Amino acid sequence: MAVAEFVSYQLTTGEKHLGIVTVKLYGKLILRFKWMERKDGKGCFPNAPSYKIVEDGEERYIPAILLDSRSEQEELEQLIRNGVKAVTSVKGVRPIQMEQSTFASAPSYEPKQDDCPF
Repeated sequence: MAVAEFVSYQLTTGEKHLGIVTVKLYGKLILRFKWMERKDGKGCFPNAPSYKIVEDGEERYIPAILLDSRSEQEELEQLIRNGVKAVTSVKGVRPIQMEQSTFASAPSYEPKQDDCPF
């Protein structure tokens, strides 16, 4: 996988999502994902922001973040899962059951506004 680093997990309250996950990809791009609980309540998953479009009277959502490689996308999602698990277990935030991965997550820190290159 391309170089990816787990940056932070920010807990949100009163929202449909549980929190916001920030990752740095290729050492240059800051990406943020919503951390969502599954409808059945059995686990959570990272969800990229999306845009709603209407085509032929049908609503469709297009993800704003999509890696061209399916394997890299899966590795990025696993990095996010591992990072959220590590942060929530340390900070005492509601624990989330996740499978183990071979990818290690970097120490967590809160990025400054100037960290984004654009």
